[in-house]
Amino acid sequence: MITVAVRNRSPQIGETYQKLDSSAAGFKAMVYAVPTDVLADILARLPTNARRRVRLVCRLWRNLVDEWAPVDMRRRDKILVVESWGFREVVHVLSPEGSRAELWRELDVATACLYRRMNVVGTCNGIVCLCDDREPGGAITLVNPSTGEELCLPRLPTTSSSVELRLSLVRKSWHLQYAFARHPETGRYTVVHVPWSYERFWEPGMVHVFTLGEALWRDVHAGPDAKCSPGLSSLAIIDATLYWLTEDTDGKIRSFDLDHDRVTCIGPLPVPAKSSCCRLAKVHGMLGVAVDGDGGSTAVWVLEMDERWTLWFLMEAHGPRQLAMPHFAHGDCILTQGRRNENYYLHRHKTQTGAGQVLQIGQKDGEEVTRLEHDIYRTFAYVETKEQLSVYSAALVTQRRRNQCTIV
Repeated sequence: MITVAVRNRSPQIGETYQKLDSSAAGFKAMVYAVPTDVLADILARLPTNARRRVRLVCRLWRNLVDEWAPVDMRRRDKILVVESWGFREVVHVLSPEGSRAELWRELDVATACLYRRMNVVGTCNGIVCLCDDREPGGAITLVNPSTGEELCLPRLPTTSSSVELRLSLVRKSWHLQYAFARHPETGRYTVVHVPWSYERFWEPGMVHVFTLGEALWRDVHAGPDAKCSPGLSSLAIIDATLYWLTEDTDGKIRSFDLDHDRVTCIGPLPVPAKSSCCRLAKVHGMLGVAVDGDGGSTAVWVLEMDERWTLWFLMEAHGPRQLAMPHFAHGDCILTQGRRNENYYLHRHKTQTGAGQVLQIGQKDGEEVTRLEHDIYRTFAYVETKEQLSVYSAALVTQRRRNQCTIV
């Protein structure tokens, strides 16, 4: 029989050592000896996929995870709405009141103002990826609003001089060339940069990748035909794969496998269309493409597991209404945005989709989620966690020291 020594810090028992065997009774006694609030805080710090596994340990852990750090993403009722003029609102989509709160409300005024000047690249497990478009090539910063921790990534190397880059900074949208991903199995965070087709500041045919825990960006050869089409939603992350629209006359989609650093072409779009009329999104774990047509219609296609395109639904909007991209598929609802009088609105529509259904959406259709003062720029899935960023800073500090030694 294997025995383990456990230091019990419960004030009722005192600082003693208990010898517990590896039987079920011994393990149960060891688990219950830890204060509930301490154990809940430990479990809340685990990655989402790790919390799914620890729920299977015992009933106590399952109840604590479900109450303090739920792992079922279908229970999430929040999204991050990025407005114009730098406002970011966390909106409770499923609440009757549609309550909302400013993303940086827990931070000091100076830090919050700094983050509002940056654009949101994406969100993963409570971490928000920001890009400062005022810096040449875009400067990436990762922030957890719940903990206040931040991690500034090293600048992406370019083939052009900084002077040439700064001369090109005329309303530059560097953030639209980046994607932020978290591997569903390993929990590894990755930032990927896919240059737009006309960019001349990086070596042609390259995709740039930065993985948290490493110190430098790495280049991945993608081929001369893999240039990304300029657009608001030309990139989409689905699990461990990044997809983007290429700048072709017939429109194609490229994919980047985060596991093997491999770029492949998954074929043409489901219907003939220009890349400028298409937007990529994640639709219930599948790659989706929204193709804008004439008269305010939008066809949403999804790529099935057998790599066949299926028409998910066709939306015909009557009035100033459009999908709230890129996160428009939220649970069993579809999110749309629109404007009425001087206000901007976010609506949800409960509908059965997946069989090519035609959705007729008028100006007053749908349930109002919230009313905003500024135009809705982009929407993202969002969940509040205690995910730590400080664990990734060691590699960056070591690399900075090496760079300083090299300069000296």
